[in-house]
Amino acid sequence: MVGPTGGATPALSLDVASADEWADAVSRAFVPLRVGAAPRHFSASLSQRALGPSLRLTSVRSDASEVSRTRRTLTENPSDDVLLSWQRAGHGALLQHGRRAAFRPGVLSVYDASAPYTLRFDGPIEQLVLQLPRRSLRLRAGELTDLTARPLPASASLRALVAMLSTLPFGGGIPMPDGAGSPRVGEGAGVPGREEFTAADVEALAEAVSGLLVGALRASSAPAPFGDEELLRLARQGLRAGLADPRTGPERAAAELNVSLRRLQRLFERDGDSPAAYLRRERLAHARALLLEGSPVAAAARASGYLDVDAFSRAFKREHGASPASLRP
Repeated sequence: MVGPTGGATPALSLDVASADEWADAVSRAFVPLRVGAAPRHFSASLSQRALGPSLRLTSVRSDASEVSRTRRTLTENPSDDVLLSWQRAGHGALLQHGRRAAFRPGVLSVYDASAPYTLRFDGPIEQLVLQLPRRSLRLRAGELTDLTARPLPASASLRALVAMLSTLPFGGGIPMPDGAGSPRVGEGAGVPGREEFTAADVEALAEAVSGLLVGALRASSAPAPFGDEELLRLARQGLRAGLADPRTGPERAAAELNVSLRRLQRLFERDGDSPAAYLRRERLAHARALLLEGSPVAAAARASGYLDVDAFSRAFKREHGASPASLRP
């Protein structure tokens, strides 16, 4: 059940024990989001501090999961916030604007709440997320789009931001980004007892973030978006990862990759396939493996994304030429 965790005086502090509760928690803390694939025994927590009227810092811990900002949530709840996440532990990936950036400890990633994105975590993770409005950054039109889901190169701005973040609540012990160097003795331990931040503090932090993003944009050459082969690989990977979720489908896969449904269908058509047919085969192959291990038919159906056992049985027999029950040892 979602509930406060106690401790100091965070603006928001939540512990959860299910993917549905986590969807509610991260939507309250950041922007409306959907939580897809997650283990059955799931747990997560977050603590958030408001550093100013429009600047928030959130410490996040969670088990393996997939979190998405979809076109529907964008339409229903628009936002122009920019999010910078420090990966403190664990691995995963950010997908936005047809690109994919890997999460690993010490890496800083940027994503834009005004466009669809997906965060995928392979196992337990810890992150520190800084959230601020786009209008507070000195970025020209299109520059933020060019920065999302890309590795940010080492720079003086990056080192300055690392030093500043190390003094904020939740900031102590953050792994240093590649090339950023280490904080001096005395830095990285937080500021005991400091509860309030002045307007000057907030302005300085926003300036450092802005400088980081602008510097990163000008220091890096923009790689090309994914080609067709990589998009097809990522689409298949995403469909397989979400096969236990009944909501997974071609439309969702296209939205996560920020491509049209028609383009996604054309990618599969080159191999005489379709996203829906591919997902159906993967679901039924997964169900077959579960049945051979002794899983009950209803359990295998649910674990493969089917809500209706009869529909599952019919699809299974068409695919494998035998009823699900006949495969159980």
